[in-house]
Amino acid sequence: MNALFHESYFAYAYDLLTRMVAVNTTNPPGNERELSEFLGAELSSIIGAEVSIQDAAEGCANLVARIKGGSDGPVLVLTGHLDTVAANSGWTKEPFQVTRSDGRLFGLGVTDMKGGIAAQIAAVRKLLDTGEINRGELVLCYVADEESRSIGLKKALETLGHADYAVIGEPTELRPAVCHKGVVRMKVTITGKGGHAARPDHAVNPIADIPTVVNAVAEINRRLEGKRHPLLGCGTAVITVVRAGDKGNQIPSACEMKIDRRLLPGETAEQACAEIAEQLTTAFAGKHTTFSLVPYLSTGSGSVPEESEIVQTVSEVCQRLFGHQTCVAFDGCCEQTFWEAAGVDTVIFGPGSLNQAHAADESMEESQLYDAVGGYYEIVRELLGKETVPAAKASSILT
Repeated sequence: MNALFHESYFAYAYDLLTRMVAVNTTNPPGNERELSEFLGAELSSIIGAEVSIQDAAEGCANLVARIKGGSDGPVLVLTGHLDTVAANSGWTKEPFQVTRSDGRLFGLGVTDMKGGIAAQIAAVRKLLDTGEINRGELVLCYVADEESRSIGLKKALETLGHADYAVIGEPTELRPAVCHKGVVRMKVTITGKGGHAARPDHAVNPIADIPTVVNAVAEINRRLEGKRHPLLGCGTAVITVVRAGDKGNQIPSACEMKIDRRLLPGETAEQACAEIAEQLTTAFAGKHTTFSLVPYLSTGSGSVPEESEIVQTVSEVCQRLFGHQTCVAFDGCCEQTFWEAAGVDTVIFGPGSLNQAHAADESMEESQLYDAVGGYYEIVRELLGKETVPAAKASSILT
């Protein structure tokens, strides 16, 4: 890869990443506006792109930059999210500073996913320096609030206009990911009757029926194992939160549990909630407690046909540069679903491993950052670098 690029582009990707990580975009609250404005100024001054900052919510802003080729062609979007999760208590390094150690780069967001954005921008700088965006249009779309409710992308899609293809720079270890699971999260409340811990016979303890929910979710998982996707495997249901009681001498009147249900393509949040509600209704029959189930967040699954031009292009670039082209699944939930719903064929492709996302001392191999610069460069060049020959000119050439 180094033979294709002057080292200055790798140095630029690293420098840009360090400056991005230094901007705290922990969500909540996000505060992506500062980073959007920084990248907007960078793209405007260094690359000369047409830049706009779009408010998504208070303190949250998207960045959209457009670079037009000289002739008609497809519209390609390079995209990613600006926000990160919080640095948890397990960090031993400074989260808002990129640290080099043993061939790895450490810092909050280096993998998820400021590294992907830095590599995309470095690749675009190289493309413009060498004049290789000759047709169509390249759009850089960096959005707020992906780690919560995707407010940023939903807002961006309202005004973005037509696009043919998108590449999301989420961490896939530079493999072309063509699908991801969706998710619906729901709150289950078990209601009993509170009372004094010394008189349990005068109360109905909802905590006693936590195993009822656990067993019902286990039964749901047994059913889900029978339906598998070739890349994503099976859907899952997991209890992630249990809350009950405030005092050691008091039986609570209710307890709360949260369930995370991962969805395969073709499954809907409504169907998944109805299935769990039905299982709980059967499980709670004849009991003195009652339950309620309320969904509070959902994102659909995503999938792009492997015969799509963007999938074929990314796969061919991966084979040429990295020696692999097999399409994989993205194990997390991401914004491919929204792009696909908007009619944009979308591949997930970026540096780093999802195992590092949301983890203490988040890191990626430094070489992945630089390989990603080359990967994005080749993808854009393949789709936008070949000028379309006008019909009249083509006719004269043939004659």
